[in-house]
Amino acid sequence: MKSENIISLEKLCFGYDERGDVLKNISLDIPKSTITAILGPNGAGKTTLLHTILGLLAVQSGTVKLKGELFSNYSRRELSQMIGLVAQNEYIPYNFTVMEYVLLGRTPYMGLLEMPRENDYEIATNALDTLGLMSLSQRTIMDLSGGEKQRVALARALVSSPRILLLDEPFSSLDFRTARYLRLE
Repeated sequence: MKSENIISLEKLCFGYDERGDVLKNISLDIPKSTITAILGPNGAGKTTLLHTILGLLAVQSGTVKLKGELFSNYSRRELSQMIGLVAQNEYIPYNFTVMEYVLLGRTPYMGLLEMPRENDYEIATNALDTLGLMSLSQRTIMDLSGGEKQRVALARALVSSPRILLLDEPFSSLDFRTARYLRLE
């Protein structure tokens, strides 16, 4: 029985003007319900690949398919509900509390200018509790350590209930004990 691919890339190409081709003829199928690691040295294009899958960078040629459908067939809202990202370094322009920031992961399920509902708070609370962050919920993001910020970013990604979770060096800011805990759970 053939497994459905959650992500399919075919002859994907992308380059920055000043760097030339970063991704050249990348073809890749990732079956659903799997964990896939993209490994390579610094500057090899791992983050660029994730950003093309997310649609943050427009591919120069080739195709990106999610669940067998072309990326372009999905609305931004559908993509936001389907894909979660934990970036390697995330710039957070406002001094949100941890709870406010995690609730941003629920915005794909809200209407324009709609405030989070009780259900959204329950989902955010569960994610914070699961990651051992509930005690930080009222602290501001700027007051957190790098590892705490990384875990909060993971909580924000998880509350959107994504079918696809893209992690760009998710353990880079974590201490050994926390990284080991997250890998085992």
